[in-house]
Amino acid sequence: MRVSIGRAGWVLAEYEDRPGLKVYVHFERNDKGRYVMREVYVDGSERSSYLSIVEREMKDLDLELLESFVNQGDEVAQMDEVFNHPSPVLLSVLASYFQTSFGSQ
Repeated sequence: MRVSIGRAGWVLAEYEDRPGLKVYVHFERNDKGRYVMREVYVDGSERSSYLSIVEREMKDLDLELLESFVNQGDEVAQMDEVFNHPSPVLLSVLASYFQTSFGSQ
């Protein structure tokens, strides 16, 4: 797994055995100062047209390992450095539109 730390608590995980699959995870600090996952976005748009995201892949993403990774020494310092950069829109805001205007009535 290759991990890149972005702004506002967002982390990108890419997996060598899953070409074209990107997993974006949004972290927030809990009351004990630990970074915990709050949102996950799985992007398969760079995959070959015949590959879809399958259930097995979702189960094998090992997000606990990712959470452990961002809570270690240098990674915590890097997360702290970029954590307060503004995030344009959180996925939870976009998801809230599903019930208000796009979902079945």
